[in-house]
Parts: sequence; C-alpha cells; structure tokens
Amino acid sequence: AVPIIAVSHGIYYNEDLFAANGLSVPATWEELLAAAQKLKDAGVIPFANGTKDAWDINEVVMMQLIPSDIGGYEGRMAYLNGERCFNDANMVEAFQRIQDLKPFLPDELLARVESVLRRTYRTRQPLSGLLRAGPDVLINQASHEVFLRGAPVTLRPAEYTLLVLLAERAGEIVSARTIAEALGMSERDRYRERVKWHVWKLRQSLEEDPKHPRLIITEPGHGYRLEP
Repeated sequence: AVPIIAVSHGIYYNEDLFAANGLSVPATWEELLAAAQKLKDAGVIPFANGTKDAWDINEVVMMQLIPSDIGGYEGRMAYLNGERCFNDANMVEAFQRIQDLKPFLPDELLARVESVLRRTYRTRQPLSGLLRAGPDVLINQASHEVFLRGAPVTLRPAEYTLLVLLAERAGEIVSARTIAEALGMSERDRYRERVKWHVWKLRQSLEEDPKHPRLIITEPGHGYRLEP
C-alpha cells in the first residue's frame, strides 16, 4: 500500500534567546532540561505550541516522546500484537519524560498533559513530584500513591516512607539505623528486626519473588539498597 499522509514533528528554537542566555543547541535529554531551566530562570516560557487545538497539543507531546522510548515502529507493533504490555518499563520511561517537561510548559499545555497522565495512572490526584523506584515503580509524592507497572499498589505508611527513602537514594546503601530514624524508631525498639520486617512487607508488595528480590537488595552488615 502507498501511504497517503506523513507527519514530522520538530522543535524550533529562538537563536536570539539562546545567544542572550549563553545556550547552545542541546544534544541530550539532560541538556534539553538544563536549557529549559535556564530559560525559565530568566523569565522565559521554555516550551510553547503553535496551535490551541487539543488534539494537536496531545499529539505533539505524545508522538514526539513515546516513539523514542518504545523503539519506533517495531516497538509500536510489539504493543499492538500483544508481545509487550502498555505499562512496561519503556512506556513508563516515556511518561516519565513527559513528567520531566511539566515544570517548563505553559499552563494550558500543562493541564492537557496532566489529564493524559491521570488517565494513564488511573488517579484523580495531581501527578506532581513523581519519583521512580527502579524501572517498574513510580511514586506520586503529592498523593502518596505508588504504581507498579502502571497499576496502583496500596502500601502502609511505614512501607511507603521506606520506599521513598530508598528511592531518593537509589543505588546507595541505606543503613538500618537511618531507616529506623525515618520510621520514628529508637535503639530501645530493637529496630533492626523491625526494619527487616518492614523491608519484607515492602518486598511482598513490589517484588515478583520476595524471597529472591531484584529491587530491594540486602547488603549484609551494611543495610539495604534499591536497585535503580
């Protein structure tokens, strides 16, 4: 078959604004966010859209970012034929990028992005302050909600606090004493056993096999580490 339409999306930038703020063209996602922050600090709205139509705003944001994370055409077909799940790590990464952009969007565009994110994560709460805990877990710190591969997970307050602590220091070893202090325990509470119990409960909620954890790792004699 012969395609009857083709669409290409791109980003235009203002050379004068870049020059005035000492910016060069970003080559990575991190450089793009850093440039956006510098423009915002200078009182400039970093991103804008040339049309007010809702469908176009959503398409530009979604169609620009998602293909880069899911693997282009091949990735799209893998979702359509059922080989991949729509809430897998690649799709989560795509929505995380949208979350990264939120501080730099105009109010109208931000509202539409917020609506898309709420529908995706099945929540009516604002999705601000998202924190990733490994490839499959997202924490909405504004509402204290946790999502495992896109599905909501109910955690008790102590396990939620523990997860946030480990996620904020992902890749680092967090001692049992540090965890105990975050959970309001003292030396007299036999905190090591209590911390161990809370870690076990958290693993039961998030790990496929809690007895052989791949997300929350025990470092014998040192503490616990969340695998990024």
